[in-house]
Amino acid sequence: MLVNVNEAKGSILFFTHNEKKLPNWVVECNTYGFGVLIESIKDFMEEKEDVFLDLLEESISLIIIEDDLERISFELYKNLRKEDKFKKMPILFLGEFYNEVKLEAMEMGAIDYLKETINSKELVLKLKNIISIYNEYVNSLIYDSLTGTYTATYGEKLLKKEIDISKKDKSKLSILIVDIDDLSAINKNIGKLAGNEVIRKITSILKDKLELRDFIFRVAGGKFLMVFPNKTSLYVLKLGEEIANEISKLSNEFKVEISITGNVREFQEEEDILKIALIELLKFKRKERGKVYLSDKNIEINSKSILIINEDKEFLKIIKKRYKNKDFKVYTANEVETLSKILSLYLIDIVITEFILPGMTGVEIIREVKKANKDTKIIVFTLQKSETLIERAFNEGADDFLSRPASPIELDARINKLLQKR
Repeated sequence: MLVNVNEAKGSILFFTHNEKKLPNWVVECNTYGFGVLIESIKDFMEEKEDVFLDLLEESISLIIIEDDLERISFELYKNLRKEDKFKKMPILFLGEFYNEVKLEAMEMGAIDYLKETINSKELVLKLKNIISIYNEYVNSLIYDSLTGTYTATYGEKLLKKEIDISKKDKSKLSILIVDIDDLSAINKNIGKLAGNEVIRKITSILKDKLELRDFIFRVAGGKFLMVFPNKTSLYVLKLGEEIANEISKLSNEFKVEISITGNVREFQEEEDILKIALIELLKFKRKERGKVYLSDKNIEINSKSILIINEDKEFLKIIKKRYKNKDFKVYTANEVETLSKILSLYLIDIVITEFILPGMTGVEIIREVKKANKDTKIIVFTLQKSETLIERAFNEGADDFLSRPASPIELDARINKLLQKR
């Protein structure tokens, strides 16, 4: 049975023959902030599969195995090394048989074999140093040292998981691959140190655009891949254009031309999305740099998206038909859950909303829309005509206010005027 003997985070896993009689070093670990998870060697060998499932959920940086005459500890070691999580984790032995088996243990790959009689404080300091080195090693595998984004190795593993989820759930998955244009020229003009600062500033802009399950990793050099589960390629394209615009403003700060070329692609069944996106990116860079491209040729990228919020289904039906005929991509919501889902999945250009929705006030609607995208324009189109209400709507961020009933032509004019400001 897996037991944590103190309240600190469980960093050390200790396999012992007698979990009821713990050595002094276990208590000493608490002084240094290390939790110690205790597991019976006997229980582990009898119930490997169940114990492994428990261990995989734990945060472990070091394993200590208590040695024994029968060498069950060596068999346990071999079992641990078969599991991916523990293949490269530092494992050391504690035992009485120091001279006879130390070399054998180290030949198997153990980091050390120490006498059980070792001074508790000395042992804990050794463990502290081993854990520190191991954690640095693990971090170097997960995080890019310059940018703090995921490394290519780790990022590609996460991408594969998201692809599997997309296949299983038949959900959307889009990516944006970004390449810093003429990075070598930037380094030549302003120096490598300043060039690294450019990379950090750019990745900061990229990371600011991530939400929920989105993530980013450094593919190589100035190339970064942003992954957007449950997002359409059209949404990511518009986001990419915003990113490119923000990054271009760094040119003034660093006194050198800075731009990115990007490629947006939506996952298609069984394709190698990263490989295809990289090939397409190269073609796009040869065509014209400094732009974000959409590889899905069949998607109309010039259409505007509109979200209509109203609990009156008949009203929604009429308005939806009108603006679909005007080549808008039209979404409708008549309750809070639908509204939240649409805002999380799509980049909306303009919202036409009643000032109240079941479960949400007009103020909350406006805040929710602006939280999803501060550039989305909002028209409050309502049967209510109170001056106080109008003032509240504008104070919260509404861009226009129109009382119903109103001429459809008047609504068209208001929409067109706001879209011209985007």
